[in-house]
Amino acid sequence: MVIRRSVGGLVWLVAVVSAGGGAAGEEVGSVLLTVRETGGVARQNWPVTCGIPFADKQLRADRAAAGQFRLVDQAGQAVACQAEVAATWGTYPGGSDGYVKWLHLGFHVDLPGLGVCQYRFEWGAGVVNPSRTDLVVTDGAESVTVSTGKGPGALRLVISKRRFNLFDEVFVDVAGDGFGREDRIISPRKSANLWVGYDLSTARI
Repeated sequence: MVIRRSVGGLVWLVAVVSAGGGAAGEEVGSVLLTVRETGGVARQNWPVTCGIPFADKQLRADRAAAGQFRLVDQAGQAVACQAEVAATWGTYPGGSDGYVKWLHLGFHVDLPGLGVCQYRFEWGAGVVNPSRTDLVVTDGAESVTVSTGKGPGALRLVISKRRFNLFDEVFVDVAGDGFGREDRIISPRKSANLWVGYDLSTARI
């Protein structure tokens, strides 16, 4: 199956290749992506977003969410990308069976005017997305928390859903021993104002 779509002078073609070749219970396969520039304009670091369809039982949603995929160029080099499960297989009212039906993929391309390039989206046992990060976004009832991971210099941002603060709390893990009270450099207040404290000095906003 081949899917064609044109957006902003770029045409991307998706050729779906059936999964196979892995051990029992493992999904192994690839999808060929062709990006064609049709506007006659050179594109540098140009964003591309496409949707990739999957047959049932090809790719488990939890493995996609864990970054068990990668995108490679024509030279076989890994390309930075990110993917999000847009829909899963299942029947009503049973719900999702845990396998991807549609995947949204985003990456960047460099193309001369009217140029063509190809990429291959791969998934399966042992496949890892090298551009995956430890960034975690948690959507809670009162706030949204963004964490950049663990270790020295890691950052945690808390954004309130009720107070009009840019950041309700900010933590910097200076020592790399986890986020503690001593790592908090912006603290919440009842009003929209914040106080900022760092290295024994305090500034008010």
